[in-house]
Amino acid sequence: MFNQAPFKIAFKVMDKLHQNGFEAYIVGGAVRDYLLQRPVHDVDITTSARPDQVQALFPKTIPVGIEHGTVIVREENTNFEVTTFRSESGYSDYRHPEQVHFETSITEDLKRRDFTMNAIALSIDEEIIDPYNGQIDLKENRLMTVGDPKIRFKEDPLRMLRGLRFISQLGLEMPKELENTCQSLGHLLKNISIERIYQEFTKLLSGEDLQKAFHILLSSHIYEYLPYLENKSIECQQFSHLPLKLLNCDEERWCTLIIQLKVKDITAFCNAWKMSKRKKNWLIRHTGIYERQKNLKWTKESLYLSGLSAALSVERLKKVFQKSSEQTDDDIKALWKSCPIHNRKDLHVNGNDLSTWLNRKPGPWIDKLLTEIEKEVLYERLLNDHEEIRNWVMSFV
Repeated sequence: MFNQAPFKIAFKVMDKLHQNGFEAYIVGGAVRDYLLQRPVHDVDITTSARPDQVQALFPKTIPVGIEHGTVIVREENTNFEVTTFRSESGYSDYRHPEQVHFETSITEDLKRRDFTMNAIALSIDEEIIDPYNGQIDLKENRLMTVGDPKIRFKEDPLRMLRGLRFISQLGLEMPKELENTCQSLGHLLKNISIERIYQEFTKLLSGEDLQKAFHILLSSHIYEYLPYLENKSIECQQFSHLPLKLLNCDEERWCTLIIQLKVKDITAFCNAWKMSKRKKNWLIRHTGIYERQKNLKWTKESLYLSGLSAALSVERLKKVFQKSSEQTDDDIKALWKSCPIHNRKDLHVNGNDLSTWLNRKPGPWIDKLLTEIEKEVLYERLLNDHEEIRNWVMSFV
């Protein structure tokens, strides 16, 4: 039954634990996704073995969270988080439990989980352990917490946003009671690091049921505690109706949000969300190209300045907002292919050549002249040849 590759290897890990007298179960997202007939990627295992006992049994381990009972076991080039049965108490920082107690039963371990669909375990005999009726909630397309939602959300307020992420990704419904709890406790998100919020929100943006998640994000007023969304309810509502499935990556989805919100200072926006420098630069560049190109066709020059990858990304953004485009991806690729050069390195001359030919010291003039040469070569008014360019430069200057 559970014959997908990650499960087959996980069962080998579990079998070794069983052979040495320990219980072991697959838990969490892997079981949930299998029941939903979704692709299974990471498989987590929970066990009665203590971390030191797990490390003693397997030759390749990484102690990523010993204090919380977690060890990564590497088996057949695959990583598995193996965590000791545990219960938790005290969340003064709204994330980490102040006390972790190692337990001896899978049912005690499942009590600490966030949502019922994530509190389902699978035994080595392929028996489903489901004390909180997560399968029923999945069947009825319902998001439910394990126990009192107020307790679960106060332990870690990020679970509210995580719930919305599951709604976006899985198309679940949120019962009104749960939505009301989110509304009453949404302010607790102010205690959560922006880095963690950013990670969840990025996953939320990738879901096929984004509109459903954003509806609750707005009606529960959670958006008021997220950077740059505080006073943007109308813009957020409009954003959720955009066909984001046309986009290829997280960066393009964030670009679309920035455009929809009409963000003027993209640097400040990215800094507020604690984005990496690489992602910030990507968003600034691609949003800028979009603003320049949104009402224009691609020419050799604009395509050359943007690059093919950026142009295709921007074209997807244009389709999200404009629904149609005069140029297809094949048109743009063909135009790119017709360009005699694709970047300055393709030129058969460089700044040193110009400095030598004109007997001038290097300076800003070199960049300006190279730009002119690029344009002439790009439109095939000048052959990309060392001598041809030299003759042009000497006559041009």
